[in-house]
Amino acid sequence: MDLLESVKQLMRCDIADFDARCEAYQSSIDEIDEEIMGLFVEQMALRLETLEEAVPAREYGAIKRAAHSIKGMGGTVGYAEASVVAEELEFAAAQEDAVRCARNVQRLGQWFEAFRHAYES
Repeated sequence: MDLLESVKQLMRCDIADFDARCEAYQSSIDEIDEEIMGLFVEQMALRLETLEEAVPAREYGAIKRAAHSIKGMGGTVGYAEASVVAEELEFAAAQEDAVRCARNVQRLGQWFEAFRHAYES
């Protein structure tokens, strides 16, 4: 099992109805060009940086905005697992649950590192 699949497996264990929820975000695009993927990588890195600053500061508005962006980006490029975790993060921020926010940012960070490793290979 590769690193990205291992991270997804952890998400399946932690998030209720993970696979079913991923299906809701599946993209109908068969092939994403390199420019779009490059923008996805760049924007994910920026949003994660925002989240890593906003979560300790409990800036729930900033957390919700970044999570919402990631949710949409993940679905657009066909990485529904990122969308589902971002949705969980959005819910946690709406409830001002700092612990759940931190846990979901950690999940997104792990997923992104595994994704970037696979993408750059």
